[in-house]
Amino acid sequence: MKENKEASNNFKKIKRNELFLLLQNFSNLRTGQDQVMWSIIGSFWTANSVLIVCIFTAQANIFHQSGITVSIVGFVISLVWNLIQNRALKRIILYENAIKEIEEKLKLDYKHCSFFTSTSKSYDSSKDKNSARYILKLFSKSVIYVWLLSLIIFTFLILKQYMYNF
Repeated sequence: MKENKEASNNFKKIKRNELFLLLQNFSNLRTGQDQVMWSIIGSFWTANSVLIVCIFTAQANIFHQSGITVSIVGFVISLVWNLIQNRALKRIILYENAIKEIEEKLKLDYKHCSFFTSTSKSYDSSKDKNSARYILKLFSKSVIYVWLLSLIIFTFLILKQYMYNF
């Protein structure tokens, strides 16, 4: 928080042409981070698809053991993805806030601003449940719970199988 206030004070001392250069740089950083996040999302869903296929293509005699193994791997991948995604989203928000501050400092007309609008403050304080960010967070948490449920089900099935054999 202290660093953000120092950065804010530094913006006040910067000349207009330097602010435009900063605006361009932050915009590029935000775009790059956004592209990285979406490409990782594609990899995440691909990995989940492969894991699901692994469960259903397992041989009958090791189906439950495969299910447990794949569920553990899926659960761990989902946890790691959730951490990566949250960090990437926070970084994007950091860049967008810097862009808003620069656009406000430049006193640009709202129609020329990327992120700074007349409703910026009220929008930032609310959760838009139709936004991609909200849906991404919801899906990544849902996948964690699905893999955990899968692990519980396969564990129950294997315990049931062993109890039946004794």
